[in-house]
Amino acid sequence: MNILVLGCGNKKIHERFHNSTITTIDIRSNVGATIVHNLDIFPWPLKDNTFDVVLAEHVIEHLEDTTRVLEEICRVSKPNASIEITVPYFRSKWQAIDPTHKKQFCPWTIYNYIPDAKLGRRQFELYSNYGHSTLAKFKMIKFTWNKDIDRTWFQKLLICISDWNLELYEDKLAPMFPLECMTWELEVLK
Repeated sequence: MNILVLGCGNKKIHERFHNSTITTIDIRSNVGATIVHNLDIFPWPLKDNTFDVVLAEHVIEHLEDTTRVLEEICRVSKPNASIEITVPYFRSKWQAIDPTHKKQFCPWTIYNYIPDAKLGRRQFELYSNYGHSTLAKFKMIKFTWNKDIDRTWFQKLLICISDWNLELYEDKLAPMFPLECMTWELEVLK
C-alpha cells in the first residue's frame, strides 16, 4: 500500500501502517520528510494516481487554497483511495490560537467537494450550488469529532447530539460549547 502523509512533521506514521510504502512531505527540512516541499506550490512533485491513502492531519488549515490542495490530493491518489483530513473546528480555541492558520472549517465545508450530498433540514446541496472544482470529488465515508483526543463526558454528549442532529449542534450548541477538531474520512471519486 502506498501512503502519502502531508505536513508530516514528527508524526510516527510507521507505527500505524506496517508493510507499506510511506511518502512524507513537509516544508521543513529538519523533520525527516521524504520530500521537502511547500504544499502551497502546485503541482506537487508527485506522480498522478500513486497513493492508496493520503493523510492530512492538521495541515490544510495552514495552506492558502483549499480547493487546489484537494485537487492535488485527488490527482496524486488512485481511484477510490482513502483520504483522511483533520482540521480544527472554526469555533475552537485551537483555531484562533495559532496565527499560522489561514483557513477555517466547519463540518460541512468538505461537502463543497461531495456530489449529491444533502445537508440539513432543507436538503441543501453545496456541491451543485457552490462547487469550486470539478477536479476534486469525494465520497463521504465517516465524520468524527475530536478523533484521537481524550473526550470529556460533556464532549461525548455533544458529539452524540451532533451525530443525531448536526444542524441543531451547529446552530444552537456549538456557539456556546465548541468541540475541538474534525476528521473527514473520504474516498476519491475519479
